[in-house]
Amino acid sequence: MTDNTQARADRWRKRLSAVAMAVLIAAGVAVAQPAAAATTYCVKGTGYYWQSIAEDDFDSSWNTAGSSDWTLKSANGQVLKKGTTSADGRFSACSPAAGASGVTLTLSSTASANGRVQWRTVSRTSLTPYQITVPVSGARTTAADGTVTIAQPNVQIDGNLAGAWHIIDTLRLLWDKRGSTGACWNGSACEALTFRWGTQTSGGGVWVPELHDVVLDYGDATSKHTILHEAGHWWQWTLAGQHLEGNGKYKGWAKWMDIGDCDPHDYDLTTNTTCAWTEGWANAVAAHALGDRRYVYADGRPDAVFDTTYSTADRSEGNITAALLGIFDVDGGFDRSAKAMGTLRTTFGQYYGARGTLKYNNAATDAAVKKFGMDPILILSSAPVS
Repeated sequence: MTDNTQARADRWRKRLSAVAMAVLIAAGVAVAQPAAAATTYCVKGTGYYWQSIAEDDFDSSWNTAGSSDWTLKSANGQVLKKGTTSADGRFSACSPAAGASGVTLTLSSTASANGRVQWRTVSRTSLTPYQITVPVSGARTTAADGTVTIAQPNVQIDGNLAGAWHIIDTLRLLWDKRGSTGACWNGSACEALTFRWGTQTSGGGVWVPELHDVVLDYGDATSKHTILHEAGHWWQWTLAGQHLEGNGKYKGWAKWMDIGDCDPHDYDLTTNTTCAWTEGWANAVAAHALGDRRYVYADGRPDAVFDTTYSTADRSEGNITAALLGIFDVDGGFDRSAKAMGTLRTTFGQYYGARGTLKYNNAATDAAVKKFGMDPILILSSAPVS
């Protein structure tokens, strides 16, 4: 059969099929019709939180709720769709059932990536994330493909809850700059970075290794530096492998370095080499993640920019902070420093020695160390790396 003959035969079959269908319908015989595709409804909008921010001189404004997990639910509570807002707080929740009455959208103070919650803010009393739920509403428009968009009014978080979203929005800055090193934030499952925060005004502003969590006072959530400083302690702990992962679960509290007498501590105070090391690391992580080389406290008081040299070498967290910032600049980020944390480093000298073993140190990193009163040779000789 030639191609032309085949084509004519195909056309005749289609015509006969159409005629047969018409005869059956005329005779009252029920004929199954292909089901119409279900209409997809997409609820689109943006989450915002109202927050005074210390780094912005307490200028209160609406900030987009970036990295906030959202859940779309039916009237009877069935989960229709889940997702996470973009960096600028936008969500797009699409489901054939989203157009029904009684559908709700919930924003949570958790941030998911790679299929699991990576960081979160929880109540200091209930230890559960904060949530805000709104009914789905708004003008509807239909696209050429039949998809219906529901323009959800802005989801606004204010009052006593806003700080919970400022915490997760700020932690995204560290996530974005974390690099490719570290089991917790690069593929391997472990507990989420958890901030315990609420209306309490005492007993906070600290990372607690026994809990694996950060505890923040209510007002601490105004300071991005404080949030990222405490996250820096947790990150240092996990980079050193101290989260002790086993079968996807923690085995319990892992050891942390003995920081000795570390209270009070500040950039210009002399403490001990371990206290200065961990506090200097946390300062530097916050400053580098923010691109702001100050430390701005929750009351809005800015500390000195980390560019002053103190006479106490690696017993000053100010020296270590400034040297680390110089090293991060030379390296182009956190990655090399993170890789040097393959086990627990208890002093800056141990960390810098580990970098040397990895052949990461050079004249530029040595200069960053020397600039702030620390001799690389003396530091390395006093802190051998095992």
